[in-house]
Formats: sequence, structure tokens, C-alpha cells
Amino acid sequence: MSRTARCLFALGLCASLAAACGDDDGDDNNTGGTGGGGAGGTAGTAGRGGTGGTAGTAGRGGTGGGGAGGTAGSAGTAGTGGTAGAAGTAGTGGTAGSGDEPDGGLDAAVGDSGLNGNCPNFAEEAQDILGSNNQTVVISRVEFSGTEARVTFRGVGDGTDPFDFAFTQLCSADDTCVAFPEGFEDALGVGEEVFVDFPDPVDAASGEFALTNDDATFIFAYIAWGEEPTSDLETDASTGGFWTAGEFVDLGASNTIYGSGDATSAAGYGFCTGDGDTLPDDEGDAG
Repeated sequence: MSRTARCLFALGLCASLAAACGDDDGDDNNTGGTGGGGAGGTAGTAGRGGTGGTAGTAGRGGTGGGGAGGTAGSAGTAGTGGTAGAAGTAGTGGTAGSGDEPDGGLDAAVGDSGLNGNCPNFAEEAQDILGSNNQTVVISRVEFSGTEARVTFRGVGDGTDPFDFAFTQLCSADDTCVAFPEGFEDALGVGEEVFVDFPDPVDAASGEFALTNDDATFIFAYIAWGEEPTSDLETDASTGGFWTAGEFVDLGASNTIYGSGDATSAAGYGFCTGDGDTLPDDEGDAG
């Protein structure tokens, strides 16, 4: 599977696209095969041959006339050796790993298929995400790494109007907004996902992300976690029907938020602790 990475270093936003949502080639959602074949059993030891019989003693010669001595007895025949035991049957080889069925879309998941730490399979959970009636893109996942975060977007709706990231930006709770690189994704269809690494300081304890137009006058997708006073972004998101005012995903000590239902409500998201292999590294690049 090919992957194109685009980084807008001047703005500090690194974007990466993978080849298909749900892993076209199963590279991100494979379960590894287990165990090699068992060793064959050791062959049995052959039986020991029997000991040959002792030769008979010659007869004593006759007396008086010089009779001939008796003939000596023949030696006993040696016993036949035992048959060697059959070798043991070799063990059965381990079961091969299996990949997700491809669904033809872009994929935000990298690493080990999203089965990270105590997290569920992200691709399976994301199939149940629903946006508002007029929404064509949602935030389907936020993964935190230190003060950075990877934000994944998913196409939703009826498929008649794929989402275009041109003239959009991603804004955080401290009013920091970063534009997407030119040509980042101009046709995000239903069920497709793309992600960006947001390198500016992000607080995993509490915050928000909003996908807006380039002057932040319109909200396309929104999510909030922890507890923060109502912000202008949240107000605009709730007014537009993309979020429920006053709700926050209760992330706690976890490091991953994943969508699994109504993307306009905190109840539509779960949280878990990933093992870090899908997160950006310390420099903010795609991990």
C-alpha cells in the first residue's frame, strides 16, 4: 500500500494519507499468525537381539573297544532384534494472520490495525459513526502523544457531496488554527478517513478541536474533551448542529478518543489507552 505524506513545515502541520479505510491490503488491521509447526516425535529404539544358545558338550568315548566320542551339540540360534518404534507425528503449524476486508477508502490507522492497548478495533467502531443531517465530515478519532495529537477525519452523509479540505483549517482550544496543505484531500467520500498530526501544544486533560473554514466563521466538525468553559468554537458548533452544547468526552487518564456513534454528542465517542504505535513521534511526524 502506498502512502503519501505531505508536511507544511511553515505552519507546523504534518498530514499523511494511507491507501484505504479499513486497510485495502490489510497492513494496518492484520492479526499476526501464531506458532510454528511442532517438532516430530523421536523414533523408538530397536529391540536387543537374543543371546545365542551354548554349544552341547561332546560325548565321552566308549570304553574297552575305543568307541568313537559323541558328536558335540550345535550352538543355539541368536534371538531376533526388536522392531524400531515409529517416529512421532509432527505438530500442526500455527494459524496465519487475517486482514480486514478492504472497503476502498483512505485509512487513518497505521501500526497494528488499531488493536492498541485496551482499545477496540477503530475501523469497526467507526462504521457506526453518524453526523448531523447536513454534515459531510466528522472527527472520528483523536490520539494524544505528549503535547501533540493525531486527528482523524471521516467522510459521512449520503455520498453526494464529498468533503473538500480546500480553504479549511484545524483550530484548537487556545485559538491556534493551522491551515491544511494545498491539495490535502479534495474528495473525502463516505467511509473514507484521513489524518493530520497537530504539533502545537495540546492538553490531553481538556480541550477541543474544530474543523472550520479559513476565517473560522463556519464549523464543519467539532469535538471537546475534559471540562472547559464554553468557547466561541463550541458555541458555533452547537449553533450549527455539529455538537451538543456543554458536553465533553470524559477522557480521564486515557490517551485516545474514538468515534462509535453520534458525532454531535459526547456520548457518541469512547475512550481507551493505546500502546502508542499509531501516534506521532516526539517530533510530530507521522508515526
